Amino acid sequence: MRYTNPATLGQMDYVHPVAAYDGLIMVLIFIVLVAYWRRVRGRPPESRVYWAYLLLFGGFRFLTSFLRLDPLFIDGLQEAQLLGLIYAVAGGIMLPILTARGRLDSRGQRATTTAT
Repeated sequence: MRYTNPATLGQMDYVHPVAAYDGLIMVLIFIVLVAYWRRVRGRPPESRVYWAYLLLFGGFRFLTSFLRLDPLFIDGLQEAQLLGLIYAVAGGIMLPILTARGRLDSRGQRATTTAT
């Protein structure tokens, strides 16, 4: 896509329609999370869907930010890339931990602090 009107605030260079990509990715993430929620609902720990969202959103945000022309923030990364990386790492750490807790709870061993 290219902005051709000289009065526009957009770049005059060709750019990717990243907002359209983000919209499609959000629909995909929603479908994946609904399917995952149906699989895990009612079983502790309940926050697995949230952490899965952070993992998916952060990963896609990190990748799609390479298509943007935003200024660099820290160590050659854009602000959106840095935040996406933090979200993805947090989700990638917490999701396996909560899944292991869920397996322990299903075996009768208490791994969580809340009553089921």
